[in-house]
Amino acid sequence: FVASCNFFLGAKELIARIEEAIFSQHLGVAEPWRAELYVDLYLSSGAQVAELALGRDRFALDVRPFAHRLLGQTRALCSHPYELCTAVSAQEAGCIITGLDGGPLDAPMLTMGDVGWVGYANADLARALQPIVQSVLRAQERA
Repeated sequence: FVASCNFFLGAKELIARIEEAIFSQHLGVAEPWRAELYVDLYLSSGAQVAELALGRDRFALDVRPFAHRLLGQTRALCSHPYELCTAVSAQEAGCIITGLDGGPLDAPMLTMGDVGWVGYANADLARALQPIVQSVLRAQERA
């Protein structure tokens, strides 16, 4: 199980392409007859982080601010900094939560502002997936 934020019209196609590129690079050729990966949608960023910390999800991705910026959209519904206050608990449980740049999640705890983030259930997954995530995001910026 993984979680991805791809809820609203306006950037769904781009976010789906990003998801597909990350997962296919990590898993290889998809075999549609097998359920190798299930992408779940939790409307709450806090719930996504909790699913990581509880071991139910292995990876979480919220690239909405990145996607909207690439599409020239100045306003969109995205995670806000206060919604990610649960990241500290997840990190204490061994999860790795980063900003979209791969660095530490660093957003002022305000009620406004859009935050993109990536969560990994553990350090091994972060080591395996983070280079792929960064490569895919860089490729989308160049496209």
